[in-house]
Amino acid sequence: MAVPMQTNKLIYKLNYDEIDKKFDIFMVQTSKQKFERGAYILDIPAMDRNIKGVRFEDGKCFYVLMEKNYENKYLLRQTIDKAPDTDTISFSQRASSDTEDYIILQLLLNSLGSASHDLLRFNNITGHFYYFHPQWKKDVRRKYKGLDQIPCLEIKITPECKMKFDVVTFTSEKHKDEITFDEKKFEDYTQYVVSVNNTLRRKMPHDKKTAYIQRQLDGHKNRISFINVYKLNKFNSTKMGVVSEIVQTFNKNFKGLAEIDFEYISEYFSLDYNNKKVKENEMLIKAELKSKNLCLVDGIGDNESQDLCSRIQNLLLAKYNISVPIVKDIMKDRLNWYLIHNKKYYLDGSDPYKDYDDRTLIQHITLEDFGKSDIPLTLSAIIHDLLIKSDLQERKIRLFDWSSLRFEEDMILGMATGDKKNQRYFFMDIHPDGSFDITEQKIDLLSPSIYCACIDIFQSQNSSKGNTEIEGIVMDSKGNINIIKDTQWVTIPEIFKIRCELESGNTKLRNEEKRTELFYDILDIKQFIYNNEEHYFAGYMGHGIKPTLQCAVHIRKFEKYQNAPSLLTKILPLMYVTFVRNNQLTVIPFPFKYLREHINSLPKSKES
Repeated sequence: MAVPMQTNKLIYKLNYDEIDKKFDIFMVQTSKQKFERGAYILDIPAMDRNIKGVRFEDGKCFYVLMEKNYENKYLLRQTIDKAPDTDTISFSQRASSDTEDYIILQLLLNSLGSASHDLLRFNNITGHFYYFHPQWKKDVRRKYKGLDQIPCLEIKITPECKMKFDVVTFTSEKHKDEITFDEKKFEDYTQYVVSVNNTLRRKMPHDKKTAYIQRQLDGHKNRISFINVYKLNKFNSTKMGVVSEIVQTFNKNFKGLAEIDFEYISEYFSLDYNNKKVKENEMLIKAELKSKNLCLVDGIGDNESQDLCSRIQNLLLAKYNISVPIVKDIMKDRLNWYLIHNKKYYLDGSDPYKDYDDRTLIQHITLEDFGKSDIPLTLSAIIHDLLIKSDLQERKIRLFDWSSLRFEEDMILGMATGDKKNQRYFFMDIHPDGSFDITEQKIDLLSPSIYCACIDIFQSQNSSKGNTEIEGIVMDSKGNINIIKDTQWVTIPEIFKIRCELESGNTKLRNEEKRTELFYDILDIKQFIYNNEEHYFAGYMGHGIKPTLQCAVHIRKFEKYQNAPSLLTKILPLMYVTFVRNNQLTVIPFPFKYLREHINSLPKSKES
């Protein structure tokens, strides 16, 4: 029997009668076009001790949860009267049974922001629910006293009752010069301060404390690890540690009123880790490297660059058994790794990133960034990128034995790029022997082609609000089309069991037995049917996982277009490769990486 897989879709119980006995729910509306995200009215209720939670997404209304009290209507009216444009705002009371379940769940969740907890720092501001852990604080430059940045997790219940956990960053006003503002300036953003209980609250006119706005510094992206099972304190500061604690706190606080848990999927097909297949692919990469004329170009020429080049040279010999010469200038007849400084170094006008002949293959690496990285891992990624560029130049897939798939017809992949007003459409036609063509297709009503239906699909995505994002299109030579769509659905490991193991002192959770018991939900490639639609995910390889995993495993939908047969089973092997995500399975068929590289190589003037 298959091991069930846990997802972030909630299964829940709501006792409407008991909820109505304990709480009042109000819907607040505006006669204006909408409430702006960050509007003052959204935080006024949160500053009132009678109000337990506020829930707002966008649009003309938001919801308020209050402890049961016959004076609530009067108290809420008083609160709303403090807001600007109060004459445009009205409210009405709602029974819980007449309110959508995901809104009730979010309101109850948001009410945890008014609770006291030793570790968790809950914030219900602007009608959203944020969680902050002290270990996430960021001192970016260390030239000012206090916190530079406050990364938070926004915990959100979607209309499909899936729990999302996205990273949101609040940045100090002391760093506003390091943020690019367009039409909206710093002063136009909602400003917050750190309260005495280590939560965020809206900044008031009399506040002298440092202000924070919800923006990221230019060139920065804060990340919070998905899970860490090294020890309990590490687990508690990850997304899954936070989520497990929040769910347990929710169920404890609302016992008898509401209960949440995560849904399991029991029936699926699994394409498990195949050591032989991975080793075959590694051998193919080694053979490709040996067949290429590879050189390492030291574009700097000082002691530090010479030392790094020597380290790279030794690693290539040890790992791939190839001897790579170190040279001073780019060589047109070779694959070139070009070691230079990063772009900040060349502000004087010199440009080592200048264009070369289209036939010259160059992969830039920078001394400042490459030297600080995990060099063996980064080296592997650079090798793959350079070999993909070589494949693109030759218009033949050599990083993967395409003939092993035994396709008897062409396989066509399509991607859209650019914004909605300037969208462009690219297609990769792969032949049974692994050779391929890449073309850009334009809308031409007078000369229809097999690509027209694909372009129509991409265009319908643009005009359809709330439609799931299209990541790519797969089409066979007969014109049968399947659409790859992202979802808000992820799988999650057995986080409650993991917490119990760590709390009991057991930190040995990565052996084969524990992997199957605790992490099967996020391993390998799995395909299943849900609501009569095909889904799949590509997770972590099951032969071994690290204590820290950075990313969630996303479930994608494979949608059949106009009763076309499913192509998913045919292309699943195209995700069992590790050269796209650097020793991790790729989440969409790997030839899309070729398409992206081709698009990125186009002149920027044509791209815009």
